[in-house]
Amino acid sequence: MEICLDVMEQRLAKTISKARTDANRSANVPDAKIGEQTAEQTDLEGFAAELAFCKMFNVYPDLSIKPRRSQHDSGDALTHGGNIVDVKSSVYRTAHLLAVPWKNSTVNVYVLMVGTFPEYRFAGFASTQSLFAQKNFSNKFNGYALSQEELQTGEIDD
Repeated sequence: MEICLDVMEQRLAKTISKARTDANRSANVPDAKIGEQTAEQTDLEGFAAELAFCKMFNVYPDLSIKPRRSQHDSGDALTHGGNIVDVKSSVYRTAHLLAVPWKNSTVNVYVLMVGTFPEYRFAGFASTQSLFAQKNFSNKFNGYALSQEELQTGEIDD
């Protein structure tokens, strides 16, 4: 499913992502971006994808600005059924859902959103348990990976 952020949502995404970039750099949080894009662009794409997911599922995003240095975060959204969601984003159409090995298990579900600001596609999701299965560890990605074909696309709270 395709989601396009409207003008006000785009403004919100730019404001929150800029504040998060500033907070992280001020707190000396290491930049964990992958690719040649700027930290600002990475944060914009990440939060905008979170916002697109939340719009699609009619839930609120995490609007906090605190530095994100810990693997013990509280996720990016909470579904109506109580699942804590970590939204991953990629500009690559054939992207994999990726998670680093040290991620905290407080997250129940990982979601992949694919696209570029302000348009995203919900590529699917996986439970933490299924994503972190040993068979999904990838040396290529230095973490756990699932292709889009391996993701679930139905309702998260089923």
